[in-house]
Amino acid sequence: MPGRSGGSAPNLIEEVWRLYDRALAATSNGIAIADATQPDLPVIYCNPAFEKITGYDRSEIVGRNCRFLQGPDTDRAAIDRIRVALQEQHDCKVVLKNYRKDGTPFWNEFTISPVRDSNGCVTHFIGVQADITDRKLAEEALQQAETKYRSIFENATEGIFQTAPDGRYLSANPALARIYGYDSPAETIAKCSAAELYADRARRDEFVAEITKTGSLKEFESRVYRKDGSTTWISENVREVRSSSGELLYYEGTVAEIADRKQAEAALRDREYWLKTAIDAVPDAIVLRDSEGRWSIANDCALKLLGWETADYQGKTTAELAAAAGARVREILLAWQETDATTWEARSITSRSQTIPLPTGGSNWFEVRKVPLFNPDGSRKGMVVAGRDMTQEVEAEAALRDSEQRFRAIFERSAIGMAVTTPDGTAIATNPAFQAMLGRSESELRGTSIDAWAHPEDARAERQLRQQLASGSQSACQIEQRYLHKDGSIRWGRLSAWAISSSQGTPHLILEMVEDITDRKLAESALVQNEAKVAIADSQQF
Repeated sequence: MPGRSGGSAPNLIEEVWRLYDRALAATSNGIAIADATQPDLPVIYCNPAFEKITGYDRSEIVGRNCRFLQGPDTDRAAIDRIRVALQEQHDCKVVLKNYRKDGTPFWNEFTISPVRDSNGCVTHFIGVQADITDRKLAEEALQQAETKYRSIFENATEGIFQTAPDGRYLSANPALARIYGYDSPAETIAKCSAAELYADRARRDEFVAEITKTGSLKEFESRVYRKDGSTTWISENVREVRSSSGELLYYEGTVAEIADRKQAEAALRDREYWLKTAIDAVPDAIVLRDSEGRWSIANDCALKLLGWETADYQGKTTAELAAAAGARVREILLAWQETDATTWEARSITSRSQTIPLPTGGSNWFEVRKVPLFNPDGSRKGMVVAGRDMTQEVEAEAALRDSEQRFRAIFERSAIGMAVTTPDGTAIATNPAFQAMLGRSESELRGTSIDAWAHPEDARAERQLRQQLASGSQSACQIEQRYLHKDGSIRWGRLSAWAISSSQGTPHLILEMVEDITDRKLAESALVQNEAKVAIADSQQF
């Protein structure tokens, strides 16, 4: 075997350094060496990976402290940990958001290690940074996804659950708690068991048997108990979750409450019975026509309105019936037919008010509503026409408008001050007499509190009055009090107030009438003063 020539020690050291340099150059982690003997710890070496990660050239790095990579979002706590490690000369590992030369941020896992000489003195610090930007972005994306799906879980309208094979709930969302009548998911998990849930006990056995066969269930409908003992209908979509060895871990799925649908199905089964009864019982005129406009059903009210109690109308179009009808009925039918095209085009309910002549003479106001019906493919199926006698409502509205106009005229022309306020005393409207009494315009008074008008010594009494009216303990009150004129003078007024109730019977407005009695009060005061003077004069004569 040929011998191997030896080398001198300096050559070996140089070779070792070249190996180290190649290793540092080849690593994907950024490495920087800082001189611990110089102020501010300047970088004296960085490898190519450090340049690549930061975007800076070696000449832009060497001689600077690594803090130039920091930016506005760099974690201050991590920077403090680095500073302490440098001061105390020990290892440190942190995760930092730094910034490349072009300003883009990057995440790096940064490790600092001190290098000591033979005397134990720190001469250098080695910093190693691993670019973990992709990992951090993945973590943030995962966190966002978890937040998104947690939001879906928490806000879903359907119940979402996981149950153990024995029926214990492992997880439940708010919708499931609501469906089962519990106050919270936690209470559902603690008190509810799928094994005891079904009103029909055999239904749980059917659930287990069917899901064991196929591994999942779709639209499994059952009647179940709620917390209060009442029952509701649910539809479940469930699947098994098994371990890699095939062991059943739990069931997971969704629950939709279908009680309304079940009720609708039951109602639909009885439809033929109650439809005719209901349609004849309503006071509105109702007509059902097919897609061609042929009449199929008309209720008793419609037949009476048309005078057709014994007429043969079924299977005939409105035009055919109008042609054979008298003038009064023809007018009604042609008016009803006018908006057919508009209703079909709108594909939604339309409404129209019209006068309809009555068999007994005269005419009434009717609201005629049309409901177009369509087949699943979008083709026309039929139309429902409903006419409601709105005469009383129309007359009531007219009377209300007339009453409001009369009240407005009285309100505006009254010589007595009038104001409408909320129960808390905020002015809604005031009349000219009230405005003149206080020397303020309508806009100055609207929205302000009565407390701002009343004399400070009288404001409390007025507040008590309003409270009595608002509480309903009194329906009307009367007091005499002082008011503040805009010019600073005082006006006396006799205040009469009434509570105005809403349609529910609760007081919601207060009507105040204020008679200006300033002159009377001044005269009374003058009389008292004169009487006092006379009394003094009389006493001095004796």
